[in-house]
Amino acid sequence: MEMWRWVQNCPAVHLVSRRIATSMPGFPNGLMLHDVAITRSRLRGRSEDLLFAEDPVLLRRLRRGLSFIESAGLGGDATLVRRGLPKFFDFDAQAMSDNADSDSFSQKVSRSLVGSVKEAISSGSIIELSRLDKANGENAQVSYFTGTGQWVLCSKNVSLLAANASEIELPQWSDRRYRFARHVAELWFAQLSVLPEASRKLLEEMLASRTLVGEMIGGSGAHLVDYGALRRLQWFAIVPNYGDELCWPPSSSIAFLQQTGLPTVTLKIVGPGPFKSVDETLSALQETVLSTEKSKLQDVGEGYVMYLTSKSHKDDTGQVVNLAKMKSADYRLLRRMRERAKLFAQRAGSMLVDDAVEEYRKEASSAGLSPDIINQRADSLARLCRMIFTEDLPPEVVDEQFLQLLQRAESFEGTRAPGRAAPILCVIAPPGQMTTTTWKGLQDLVQSTSLRLEEFSFSGEKEGLTAGSELAQSPEALQKGNLSTAWHDSTASRKRSFLNVNPQELEKLFFPARCMEEAPRKRRRSEDALEEKQQQASTRLASSLRKRCRFLFWGWSDVQQDCPGQEPDLVPARATRFESRMLERLKPRRPQVLSKLRSQAQRLWTLLPASQTCWLPTLPHLTQARALSTMVGSFGTPAKKESAELESDPSSKTPGAGSTVIVVIPLGLPGMGKSSLLERLFHMGQQAAVKAYRQGKLEKPGDGGGQPLKNLHSVATLSSDEFTGDELKMLGMDATTRTSQDVVRCRRLAAGQYRRAIEDFFEEAAAAETEKLHLLLLDKNHPPSALRREAEVLQELSTKVGCRLCLKALAIQPTAEQPSALSSGLLEEEEKHFGPWAYPWSPTVLAECASRLLLRSSHDTLSGNETSLFVLLSFLRLHHRLSQLTDLGDSSIEVVEAPYISTGTLASWQGHGDAHPWHQLELRALFHQALLVMQKPFANEESVRPLLSAIARLLLASGLRSPDAGSQSLHARECAENLWPSLLQPPAVSESAEPDVIPAVRYVALEVEPHHRTLEVSLQRLSDAMRILSDPSEEADAFPAQLFTWPQTLHVTTCYVGGGALPEKQREILTKSKHLFWEAAAFDCLVTHLVGARGALAFAVVDEQRLRDSGLPIADAQRPHITLCTRQPWQPRHSNDVLKAATPFLEDSVGVCASGKWIRNLAVGTAVLDVFVLKLENPVLLSSNAVKLC
Repeated sequence: MEMWRWVQNCPAVHLVSRRIATSMPGFPNGLMLHDVAITRSRLRGRSEDLLFAEDPVLLRRLRRGLSFIESAGLGGDATLVRRGLPKFFDFDAQAMSDNADSDSFSQKVSRSLVGSVKEAISSGSIIELSRLDKANGENAQVSYFTGTGQWVLCSKNVSLLAANASEIELPQWSDRRYRFARHVAELWFAQLSVLPEASRKLLEEMLASRTLVGEMIGGSGAHLVDYGALRRLQWFAIVPNYGDELCWPPSSSIAFLQQTGLPTVTLKIVGPGPFKSVDETLSALQETVLSTEKSKLQDVGEGYVMYLTSKSHKDDTGQVVNLAKMKSADYRLLRRMRERAKLFAQRAGSMLVDDAVEEYRKEASSAGLSPDIINQRADSLARLCRMIFTEDLPPEVVDEQFLQLLQRAESFEGTRAPGRAAPILCVIAPPGQMTTTTWKGLQDLVQSTSLRLEEFSFSGEKEGLTAGSELAQSPEALQKGNLSTAWHDSTASRKRSFLNVNPQELEKLFFPARCMEEAPRKRRRSEDALEEKQQQASTRLASSLRKRCRFLFWGWSDVQQDCPGQEPDLVPARATRFESRMLERLKPRRPQVLSKLRSQAQRLWTLLPASQTCWLPTLPHLTQARALSTMVGSFGTPAKKESAELESDPSSKTPGAGSTVIVVIPLGLPGMGKSSLLERLFHMGQQAAVKAYRQGKLEKPGDGGGQPLKNLHSVATLSSDEFTGDELKMLGMDATTRTSQDVVRCRRLAAGQYRRAIEDFFEEAAAAETEKLHLLLLDKNHPPSALRREAEVLQELSTKVGCRLCLKALAIQPTAEQPSALSSGLLEEEEKHFGPWAYPWSPTVLAECASRLLLRSSHDTLSGNETSLFVLLSFLRLHHRLSQLTDLGDSSIEVVEAPYISTGTLASWQGHGDAHPWHQLELRALFHQALLVMQKPFANEESVRPLLSAIARLLLASGLRSPDAGSQSLHARECAENLWPSLLQPPAVSESAEPDVIPAVRYVALEVEPHHRTLEVSLQRLSDAMRILSDPSEEADAFPAQLFTWPQTLHVTTCYVGGGALPEKQREILTKSKHLFWEAAAFDCLVTHLVGARGALAFAVVDEQRLRDSGLPIADAQRPHITLCTRQPWQPRHSNDVLKAATPFLEDSVGVCASGKWIRNLAVGTAVLDVFVLKLENPVLLSSNAVKLC
């Protein structure tokens, strides 16, 4: 096929492919689904619009959506299964009337449109102008692939295959890349479900060779046209998959869509056509554009799409020859205003309201808009920016709630946003000087001083850090010298203070142009304009931030200059209890490090204006009142600069790159062979590294000067079980003689050794040569919650010692699972009885792990008995509702898949063959039952022990065997060799890359996830009650699992914080909740009612007064409840709306009986729902729920 060959050979496009398993004939190896995308390198700094305008062939062939399917591994041609509309552009009336021969983008688009009109008229045809409303949402496309009998469901650039709604939930579509395509698929199957059978058959037949194009609207506040809270699909075009036809004429498309019952946009034929001449056609186009320009947003929305259809006597249907967009000036102004408001929210601490408004005026004026409209919108933008500043709104909120915020801003009269940006106090201190106590003393000093601090304001204004002004608390993260976090915090709100111990990095922040001059780099010619623009923006921001800062150089006077002849022990030691262990270990080099930092501080001091700097001694003890008074007297009086000219220090011009510590954390269960795999990786590291450490002890020292430089400097392995085993041996016990209490006590002792060994390795890495890699292997089971905590601890430690952290989670997976001997019917019966398997590892893998544990002859903490199985199932329970391990990855954690568990030749359990299907079924049932009984991991072992004994007996009777040691060793070596290159490859991070900022608390809740089984039973009870009191025609199950989703964590929200400014009462509730969180407080919940809305959601109502009486702080506007499940487009947050509407029906006086009651046509916001309320005669008690900060 010509199109397929063009895609494969065209350098301007590339394929994004996905292999899909299928049992359909013709695809023995599965099929490949290819999405065609533009190659970004072809843009060369240009926009996509400009590239398409310059390349007519690319414009004609590369549609807005192009997908192919081919049989995997067989080669040959592929089938084109999806083809969208061609790229089309805004209609520019000015460019149409301008006869100048210009190569501007608008002129190129104009010449293309005029050329298509002239060609049609010259061939004897007439032109019909069709105007379709332009839907403002996300592109949606649908076609049908007869090869597998599945729908091709697509967003603009991504497609997926599904025959029904349940196939959307397959793991292959769970990637974030498919999120919009999944939304389209869910809405499409919802539309199909209400169509008659004849319409569905007609759509399958028609879309087998054509693509349906539409828009997904609603359900988002990010678009400027408000379509309501519910997502839905609107359709407007049908595109043939083959041929040169752009699309069907709009009249034909809309007629077909209305015939099938699908929703469409509005169509209007522009009169008095059809048009027989070029001038008439262009005149009608210009008139429509001008009319659209003057229209308001509420009248025309975003605007229109104009279809130009050529009709002749031979072809009365016609053929579309061109398309063009027409947008209202009101829409374009609002879009520019939103971008300016988002930018202001990002830089609210360093950007002035007047600057934002002035930039907006320039953009609006260049568009040729009316001065009255510009002034009106500019005033609205100024009000909006002041409100953003006052309420400290983040850019995400501005983007998602722009229309609501703009409406609120019209009545906003706040004046808290000053004409000048807010002040910042910047403290530059040596390492170890600025402790928490010292910072608190400085804060008290600022709060209690008036005369001198008034001199510390800007340009004589009294809005600076005057007496009684609020000085922000110093976050812990800022006390580690984190420049990027300081930058984020300083530009995020009105009054901030930040601390940095690296003066050189501060110089790069406040003087970017100077640093770029001193350290120039080669640039491509195509990058010059872009980099110049970025440099101008950075310089302007730096200048704005620098002007509003006051700089305190704190404690540098006591730092001695580095003298070549001075012995290290002659330098006065400044031992401090707050000093990091890294600095303590580097005492021989400490004077040189501090001397270098002092030189950089002096350099920065000379660059800053004297009126903004203070060079102060170290803060004395808080009890020394006389010394404090001396400090107050010197505050605001800059000391005489100690060095007018700084010695040139080449090392201070560019910062050195620190060492990188790669930490490998296995994700798996006991019995998966993590230790053997990590041991093999450690053996490979010993051969490649200069130093090797085991359990914190040096096994392989460096070879001295004769050793050639290696990229991997050191490797270490740490096993928590070995530390625990050592503690048990010191008590004269082992894994077979110890009790569970002994293990718990020894684990606590071992945890300190384990943590200290990690800290020692990081400090050794920091002390080694820079730009080297250090590999740390942690042999410890990490469930999802522990992985997050470990990542935070390691990130804090790496920041403390000055290393770069690269965290890799090793997801232990099976190499290739043997096919199950159980029939699909048996598996379906199992799922009906126990529910779907909700863990990342299959029961087959779980059986293999259990077998290995039972076969263990020696282990530091676990022996081959039922206790080992209890520990295994407890760890598995911690992974409940985690579909796949890759979901744990984020910007700070890289998940590396390790196919290591063998359920084939190296299997320990021999009961997985075709001859033993009942063994499999019985074992799976025992696993299900044990996990249901074990509601809380590592608790109630006695209640589950009979099931554990049954599992052990069944496995031992199935013929357990220990695999050959040689084969196991070879398998571990092959797996380690495959993993080794990816483990030693840290992700590339640019110098300007900024670390993640720790997010603030968005809401406070009680976590009731441990009671999920009880709540599942309650949900089934609600569904049964709804079925009994429903019409016979309605579904038996009100909340089917394939359509409804559970929240990631079941919880009761007690206070919603959000991203804006908090009222005083909510602030008090948040403070009390934080104390309860730190104290690990727990509270009991009492479920009194169950509420369900068919097709939408279900939740449990909690006794509010009982929670308040127990001392739990709850916001007044918060009605406690537990969202149990929701169905798209409904979200968990909509439970609040349903509960608010249903609250009057929860009272005893209403008469809701134990069998429940339907509330028909209940108004919930803009929707109308049938809501069912079930009052529990015996309320359900959920005990010991912890306070959670989310």
